[in-house]
Amino acid sequence: VGSYVWGWLADRYGRRPVIIASLVLMSGSTLLFGFASSFAMACVARLFTGITNGIVGTAKSCLADVSDDTNQAKGLTLVGTAWSVGMILGPVVGGFTARPAVQF
Repeated sequence: VGSYVWGWLADRYGRRPVIIASLVLMSGSTLLFGFASSFAMACVARLFTGITNGIVGTAKSCLADVSDDTNQAKGLTLVGTAWSVGMILGPVVGGFTARPAVQF
């Protein structure tokens, strides 16, 4: 649902402001999720994270604009690859930094 709004905003105001705004809002909602003191607050933070996630669609449209037919497939697969690498490395970094006062 949120991606339609982000697409409209990207067409109206440009892709760079949309990507920056989405990154800032998602960072804030992720921090809110991390500091949630109740289950309801965590659910609201995750809902807000989903609504503010306009990065993937906007990044794909940027790649489609700057690439041509010879390198478009390679460029668009980088988005999926970056997502997959983030899904693997994110929990690894989180696991290593969990309980830093005890570990380090």
